Amino acid sequence: MLITRTGRFKRTYKKLDPLSQKKIKSCIEQMAEDITHPSLRTKKMKGYKNPDVWEATASQGSPALRITYERSPQELKLRNCGEHDTVYVNP
Repeated sequence: MLITRTGRFKRTYKKLDPLSQKKIKSCIEQMAEDITHPSLRTKKMKGYKNPDVWEATASQGSPALRITYERSPQELKLRNCGEHDTVYVNP
């Protein structure tokens, strides 16, 4: 599966601290391997259509990290990443 990153994803990823970046990277690796893995806690975000926006959990602790993405049979487009509340403002 092809994984692409938007400019926004790249910018927000660079702003994260090294530990958070490591957790996000690990989550992306798991997504590439098995998008339905239970540890990712993937779910479709309500209120977003065309495109459908999904979210995955990179960490549940403090800070709670999330990744938002669009998915198709051939591609995962990573849209945003960061702490729980900041990601949901504009996924």
